[in-house]
Amino acid sequence: MCKLHTAVYRESVIPRIAMAASAVTGTPYSELMNSWGVYFLGFVGKYGYDRILKVLGRHVRDFVNGLDNLHEYLRFSYPKVQPPTFFCQEESATGVTLHYRSKRKGYLHYAMGQLRQMGKQFYDTDIHVEVLSEQLVGDYSHVTMRLNFDNSAYRYIQKEDTDEEEMLPFTSDFFFEVFPFNIVFRQDMVVHNVGSGLATVFPDLDGKMITDAFLLARPLVEFTWNMIISHPNNLFEIISKEPVKRERNLHNRVQNADYENAARAADASVLLMAFQSIVGDDYK
Repeated sequence: MCKLHTAVYRESVIPRIAMAASAVTGTPYSELMNSWGVYFLGFVGKYGYDRILKVLGRHVRDFVNGLDNLHEYLRFSYPKVQPPTFFCQEESATGVTLHYRSKRKGYLHYAMGQLRQMGKQFYDTDIHVEVLSEQLVGDYSHVTMRLNFDNSAYRYIQKEDTDEEEMLPFTSDFFFEVFPFNIVFRQDMVVHNVGSGLATVFPDLDGKMITDAFLLARPLVEFTWNMIISHPNNLFEIISKEPVKRERNLHNRVQNADYENAARAADASVLLMAFQSIVGDDYK
């Protein structure tokens, strides 16, 4: 009788295996990691995860824009995972610029193989990946790459955005009633409105700098106005610096926590919220 044994290995093991295999076979490290990324798509399909990947969108652009939210979803099943951050910029009919940030070192070509295989397997689309820059920012590897593919769906999105401009407006009072946990802040990052639900928890939030009240846990970017408006497809996670229920020494523990681990280091009395940014004209 055959028994299957599984174990959790450090993330450094795969790059070390690839370097050893490269030394023995003469195959470039980048080529090995790329091929393993391609294989990974087939591997996860055996366990049903391909069904999750298939529903991320009808087009390649939908999948790429949803990569960050996909990793956030997987954190529910694997709470200890420290997922990478993905966000898109400069989208056009010929592709999109993708930013990839991760604490894992040596996985760039692994991710590139996954992206190429994803295009072929789910969308019958060839994706050419061009690395524009690669740098270390603190403990993180920040890679900017251009994904070149037939992104004709982008033209339809542009037309839909034009049509939406002709939709009837609604008042801010209606919006605030529907979304009682909203936070409105402007370019100066000063909070100008707090929803009725959130105001019961943070009665003094109105008029404060949002960066004084919250830490940004995800995505792995600076908590600035320009970063927020340039990530319309990302889900933001913020964690309160002050606990909902004051406990001795808790505030210091939150202040000393780093961005990524803040939400997990703080205890349950600190509020964690997720939001998506909506940029609009001054509300009335």
